[in-house]
Amino acid sequence: MIRLRRGLPIGLLGLACFGCGHSASPVAPFDSTAAVPTPRNLQVHSDPIGRLVLRWSATPQDRAVVDGWFVERRVTTSSAFTRLEVEARMDTTYFDDDIAEGVRYVYRVLAVTGAGVTSLPIEAGPVRGDRTAPATPGAVVAVTASGGIQLSFVDAGEPDLAFFEVRLTQPQSSDPPEFRQVSGSPALIGGLAVGSPYAFEIAAVDSAGRISAFSEPPVGAIAGP
Repeated sequence: MIRLRRGLPIGLLGLACFGCGHSASPVAPFDSTAAVPTPRNLQVHSDPIGRLVLRWSATPQDRAVVDGWFVERRVTTSSAFTRLEVEARMDTTYFDDDIAEGVRYVYRVLAVTGAGVTSLPIEAGPVRGDRTAPATPGAVVAVTASGGIQLSFVDAGEPDLAFFEVRLTQPQSSDPPEFRQVSGSPALIGGLAVGSPYAFEIAAVDSAGRISAFSEPPVGAIAGP
């Protein structure tokens, strides 16, 4: 074996790095941001009690490398993110209860290793803080129509309305109320007993599942053929 002047085997020349031109020693796996698995499939939505809920995923292979995750947030009027917890969290769900009505937020999540090396972030699109149930629809009108009863109403135009819940009863019956979902006004309510009277109340439901009060008083009409 050829040996160097100082007795190093030539096979160790790369580790000694004498005259090799490298500016840094080789690094172990996961000692760089690019090697740490990025969180996957980040989703943000409101829940019925007004929190913003973040959920993301990680594969078993990711969890073998990652010790936890950091959640960061900014308002859309700022470019600076704030870390929401000092310690990395171990699960892939975060509930943000510290939000303001009508403010738009951007969230991102970073994985972190036991050595404190963080991944590249995954970022979600802006989401609006909404802690209030929608307003009750007004100007509700029911008229006899071909195929049933047509309902018309006016909503408050909230940006996150999902659908409208219709509660219908038969005043001359002891049956419990029936519920239907409609997407907007006007709406045809079918499948009714022709010639029978029905009474209607309407509530608005937002994307988080919050529901308004039902409209009152009930409005009535006779089901058409």
